[in-house]
Amino acid sequence: MNNPIILYIMITSFITTNSFSQKTIGSIDRIEKEINSLIDKNTKIEVLADGFDWSEGPVWSNELNGLLFSDVPQNKIYFW
Repeated sequence: MNNPIILYIMITSFITTNSFSQKTIGSIDRIEKEINSLIDKNTKIEVLADGFDWSEGPVWSNELNGLLFSDVPQNKIYFW
């Protein structure tokens, strides 16, 4: 009777842990120290989305308060 409860707790904790972890890649090369006034020293490059054929952008839109980028072969524009 305890086994289903333990299994449920294990699955729930695994799903919760993975849903909040953000995939990161690469590193930021800080050639000039002035970049530290723009980018925090602890900043990591985050993967926001994947699976695009060929992306262009991004561009920030103050009017939309968000990031726009396109998938050229799919002829789609995405907003984040």
